[in-house]
Amino acid sequence: MRTEDRTAPIQPSDRGRVRIPGGRIPWALHELAWRAYAAAGHGDQSAERIAERHGFDWVELVALLRGEYLKEEGIKRAGAELFEGIEGADE
Repeated sequence: MRTEDRTAPIQPSDRGRVRIPGGRIPWALHELAWRAYAAAGHGDQSAERIAERHGFDWVELVALLRGEYLKEEGIKRAGAELFEGIEGADE
């Protein structure tokens, strides 16, 4: 399989009545998030192993890509902003 065709799973994220379904993302995006994950001290699991374990969820992905995965409020902020954007789109 060509690298550009490879994908990784992403887990669903839920908040109240709003659910962002799981699915698949480009491998390059998964690997970029994994690099941030490893840099945050979680390098004991490879990108492949994370994918085998169903990948990151959407909130983790946003926090990782923003470099806020380990900051005290990073995941909370990523989740709040992600879900606010989705809830606001319904209005």
